[in-house]
Formats: sequence, C-alpha cells, structure tokens
Amino acid sequence: RDENRIIFSDFAPLATISSDQPGSFADLEYSSSFDDRNAVEPLGITVNQTSYGWANLPDDSYIITVYEITNDSDVDLNGLRIAHYEDWDMPWIGLGNDKVNFDRQRNLGYQHYINFYRGMMVLNNEGACSFKALRNESEVDPPYFSLYDKWSYMNAGFSDTAITEPENASMMLTTGPFDIPSGSTVIAAFAILGANHLDNLQELADAAQSKYDMMTDINERPVAGLPIAFGIQDCYPNPFNPSAAIKFALDKSGQVELVIYDALGRRVKSLVDEPKETGLYKVSWDGRNYAGNRVASGVYFARLRCDEQKAVEKIVLLR
Repeated sequence: RDENRIIFSDFAPLATISSDQPGSFADLEYSSSFDDRNAVEPLGITVNQTSYGWANLPDDSYIITVYEITNDSDVDLNGLRIAHYEDWDMPWIGLGNDKVNFDRQRNLGYQHYINFYRGMMVLNNEGACSFKALRNESEVDPPYFSLYDKWSYMNAGFSDTAITEPENASMMLTTGPFDIPSGSTVIAAFAILGANHLDNLQELADAAQSKYDMMTDINERPVAGLPIAFGIQDCYPNPFNPSAAIKFALDKSGQVELVIYDALGRRVKSLVDEPKETGLYKVSWDGRNYAGNRVASGVYFARLRCDEQKAVEKIVLLR
C-alpha cells in the first residue's frame, strides 16, 4: 500500500498458487512466483515464494516463508533490502493497545498486549539489518508510508526498536543488504509466530530457526537421523519460471547424476555429477540459459541416477 492506503499490484503472478499436503518438508506447503513488472520503476526481479506450515506442537505456532529473488535485469542490483511489514491490532478488538519490541539475538520483532504476542523474525544467514517500531499515527497513516518513508524505515538500523506505552503501532523487519549480479539469486526467509507470553515466543523463534536450519541443510548436505528413500522428492514450483528447486534423497552413498532432459530425450543440463553420501539434497535449475540460448517453454524431465538406481520427475517450464 502507499501513503494514501491504496493497494497497488506491483507484483504480477507468474504461476497459480500451488499447495502440497503433506509437502516434501512440511505438513502443508504453498508456493507461487511473481515479478515486479507492474511497479512504477521495476527492478526486473522474479520472486519464487514458498510457505511452510506444520501440524504438531511446537511447530504449529509458526510458519516459515522463503523468498528466492532472482535478478532478471541486465544490470547488477546492489544494496537490495527485503522487508516484512506487519500491523497486528492487539488484541484485535480496536486500536491503541499495541506495544512493540525487538529481540536482536534472535532477529525477532514482536507486538504484544497482556498475553497476546505476535512476532516475525529473519531466518536467513544475513540476519536483520534494520527493525523499526512504527507509530502509525505519525509514521504510517496518511500522508505517510511513501516509497521514501518505506526506504527510510528499511534503513533505520536498530535505534528505534521499542514502543513501551500502548498505542496504535506496527513494525517493519528488514534483511540484507544483498548485491545480486544480473542472473543471480538470493534467499530471504522469515517466520511469523504467535504465542501467549514472551518466553513462549522466544522458544518458538528458536524452534523456527532450527527448522529452517534443517531445511537449508538439505542444500547439498546430508541430514542425519531422518528416514530416507531413494528418489526425487519434489520439484518446485512446478510449473516454474525461471528457476526451480529439485529435492532428492539418497539411501546410500555413490556416484550421483542429476540431469535435465527435454521431451525428445535430449540432454539439456547436468546439475549434479559427483560422489555423494546418504542424505537429502536440493539443487536449483535455472531455465533461462543453456549454451548461451534461452530455454524454451515446455515439458522437461529431471533424471536422478545413483549407481543402478534411477528416478525421473516431470517438470514444466512456462514463460
């Protein structure tokens, strides 16, 4: 929204929202993708967004949302910041009861009123670069919340992180800055949490961080202690544009090949060709370029092979 509370569709969807229950990692996973073509001054980015939710305690009291941001423009993007803005009206029966604070150790910002606690935190390795406790009357409500205001809040650092007396408040949590060369991708991940007291909120924050660390441990590193069955577990988003994450599992060590083929059986891209240990893994396929050429829309196949074991998964590129 802007300084007039008008909602703009800066981001245009590239794919319908898809859901998996259960998903490859969580009990419920939603994913979609969009770009910023409708912005007043587009940066030329594509965002693949996946949200993860769990059914059992304590993980049912938070969700994790992962954004894969790709620079599709011809120029490098430097100093990019990615923020979540949240405005919980505590306790949802009127304005003026919000208090705000920030736990810097956990990259956790939260609003609270009596025993209502709602938080958001940065999970990716870059951590938080700014947290701003916002007084809605003087910093968000019209005529405020312009592009300049938003950028200022995203660069505020940690000098204004608390509102200790109840009022109508909100908050913005920012991660970065990211330098994204043309054609490159960065990851930003946030958790949204709900609790009945601060200790519980902090416990949930620690659980969410551990869960995300386990999720990122499958990025070509084995995860110990999990039951594993050989195969391609997921390709997401699917359909995709321009990149997809392919998760696969190895139930034994061996020489591993993961290759993309087109519908005619022609080899398009080798993603993995090396020995690997037992475990869960994730690699990305960027479908924008192959041998200097743009990869066409259509059906492709990811083939996983480890010694005598084979698995194939269909994946669709839509432009």
